[in-house]
Amino acid sequence: MGLPCMNLTTAQLRYLIMIYQLQKNGRVRLLDVAGKLGVAKPSVHRMAVQLVRLELLEEGRFSVLQMTARGLEVAEAYEHGCILLHSFLQSELQLSSTDAQEGALALLGAYPLEKLRALCSKLEGPLSMIT
Repeated sequence: MGLPCMNLTTAQLRYLIMIYQLQKNGRVRLLDVAGKLGVAKPSVHRMAVQLVRLELLEEGRFSVLQMTARGLEVAEAYEHGCILLHSFLQSELQLSSTDAQEGALALLGAYPLEKLRALCSKLEGPLSMIT
Protein backbone atom coordinates (compact mmCIF):
# COMPACT_ATOMS: atom_id res chain seq x y z
CA MET A 1 0.00 0.00 0.00
CA GLY A 2 1.50 3.32 -1.02
CA LEU A 3 1.43 6.62 0.78
CA PRO A 4 -1.16 9.13 -0.44
CA CYS A 5 -0.31 12.14 -2.58
CA MET A 6 -0.46 14.72 0.19
CA ASN A 7 2.02 15.95 2.74
CA LEU A 8 0.79 16.28 6.30
CA THR A 9 2.61 17.67 9.32
CA THR A 10 3.66 15.41 12.15
CA ALA A 11 0.90 16.86 14.34
CA GLN A 12 -1.75 16.35 11.65
CA LEU A 13 -0.60 12.76 11.23
CA ARG A 14 -0.72 12.08 14.97
CA TYR A 15 -4.34 13.25 15.17
CA LEU A 16 -5.46 11.68 11.88
CA ILE A 17 -4.06 8.25 12.74
CA MET A 18 -5.53 8.39 16.25
CA ILE A 19 -8.97 9.33 14.91
CA TYR A 20 -8.67 6.52 12.36
CA GLN A 21 -7.79 3.98 15.05
CA LEU A 22 -10.58 5.13 17.36
CA GLN A 23 -13.12 5.12 14.53
CA LYS A 24 -12.52 1.39 14.02
CA ASN A 25 -14.36 0.88 17.33
CA GLY A 26 -17.28 3.23 16.62
CA ARG A 27 -17.97 6.93 16.78
CA VAL A 28 -15.22 9.31 17.80
CA ARG A 29 -15.75 12.38 19.95
CA LEU A 30 -13.33 15.25 20.50
CA LEU A 31 -13.06 14.15 24.12
CA ASP A 32 -11.99 10.62 23.07
CA VAL A 33 -9.13 11.98 20.97
CA ALA A 34 -8.09 14.43 23.70
CA GLY A 35 -7.95 11.61 26.24
CA LYS A 36 -5.90 9.28 24.04
CA LEU A 37 -3.41 11.97 23.01
CA GLY A 38 -3.24 13.65 26.41
CA VAL A 39 -4.21 17.06 25.06
CA ALA A 40 -7.00 19.53 25.79
CA LYS A 41 -10.30 19.36 23.92
CA PRO A 42 -9.74 22.81 22.29
CA SER A 43 -6.48 21.47 20.78
CA VAL A 44 -8.40 18.61 19.19
CA HIS A 45 -11.01 21.04 17.89
CA ARG A 46 -8.34 23.25 16.27
CA MET A 47 -6.76 20.23 14.59
CA ALA A 48 -10.18 18.93 13.51
CA VAL A 49 -10.79 22.26 11.75
CA GLN A 50 -7.51 21.80 9.83
CA LEU A 51 -8.42 18.23 8.86
CA VAL A 52 -11.90 19.34 7.77
CA ARG A 53 -10.29 21.98 5.51
CA LEU A 54 -8.15 19.22 3.98
CA GLU A 55 -11.35 17.22 3.38
CA LEU A 56 -10.09 14.36 5.54
CA LEU A 57 -12.65 14.79 8.29
CA GLU A 58 -16.22 15.91 8.87
CA GLU A 59 -17.31 17.32 12.19
CA GLY A 60 -20.78 16.15 13.05
CA ARG A 61 -23.23 17.00 15.78
CA PHE A 62 -22.27 16.80 19.44
CA SER A 63 -18.53 17.04 18.67
CA VAL A 64 -18.51 13.71 16.84
CA LEU A 65 -15.75 13.32 14.25
CA GLN A 66 -16.25 11.30 11.09
CA MET A 67 -13.59 10.56 8.50
CA THR A 68 -14.38 11.20 4.85
CA ALA A 69 -13.69 8.50 2.26
CA ARG A 70 -10.52 10.40 1.35
CA GLY A 71 -9.61 10.68 5.03
CA LEU A 72 -9.97 6.93 5.49
CA GLU A 73 -7.74 6.25 2.50
CA VAL A 74 -5.07 8.73 3.61
CA ALA A 75 -5.16 7.57 7.24
CA GLU A 76 -4.92 3.89 6.28
CA ALA A 77 -1.91 4.53 4.06
CA TYR A 78 -0.12 6.66 6.64
CA GLU A 79 -0.92 4.17 9.42
CA HIS A 80 0.66 1.44 7.28
CA GLY A 81 3.79 3.57 6.78
CA CYS A 82 3.86 4.36 10.49
CA ILE A 83 3.68 0.66 11.38
CA LEU A 84 6.55 -0.17 9.01
CA LEU A 85 8.75 2.64 10.30
CA HIS A 86 7.88 1.91 13.94
CA SER A 87 8.85 -1.75 13.53
CA PHE A 88 12.12 -0.82 11.87
CA LEU A 89 13.06 1.82 14.44
CA GLN A 90 12.21 -0.48 17.33
CA SER A 91 13.92 -3.60 16.00
CA GLU A 92 16.95 -2.14 14.24
CA LEU A 93 17.69 0.89 16.40
CA GLN A 94 16.45 -0.63 19.68
CA LEU A 95 14.18 2.35 20.37
CA SER A 96 11.40 2.08 22.92
CA SER A 97 7.91 1.72 21.49
CA THR A 98 7.10 5.34 22.38
CA ASP A 99 10.31 6.68 20.81
CA ALA A 100 9.82 4.52 17.72
CA GLN A 101 6.25 5.83 17.34
CA GLU A 102 7.40 9.45 17.67
CA GLY A 103 10.25 8.80 15.23
CA ALA A 104 7.94 7.19 12.70
CA LEU A 105 5.53 10.13 12.85
CA ALA A 106 8.40 12.61 12.59
CA LEU A 107 9.75 10.85 9.49
CA LEU A 108 6.32 10.68 7.88
CA GLY A 109 5.76 14.38 8.52
CA ALA A 110 9.22 15.64 7.58
CA TYR A 111 10.24 13.96 4.36
CA PRO A 112 8.95 14.28 0.80
CA LEU A 113 6.48 11.57 -0.14
CA GLU A 114 8.71 10.17 -2.89
CA LYS A 115 11.46 9.44 -0.34
CA LEU A 116 8.98 7.92 2.12
CA ARG A 117 7.45 5.70 -0.57
CA ALA A 118 10.90 4.39 -1.48
CA LEU A 119 11.78 3.76 2.17
CA CYS A 120 8.48 2.02 2.96
CA SER A 121 8.74 -0.21 -0.10
CA LYS A 122 12.24 -1.30 0.98
CA LEU A 123 11.02 -1.98 4.52
CA GLU A 124 8.02 -4.05 3.45
CA GLY A 125 10.17 -6.95 2.27
CA PRO A 126 12.27 -7.57 5.40
CA LEU A 127 9.48 -6.69 7.83
CA SER A 128 6.93 -8.95 6.17
CA MET A 129 9.22 -11.88 7.01
CA ILE A 130 9.27 -10.89 10.69
CA THR A 131 5.50 -10.61 11.19
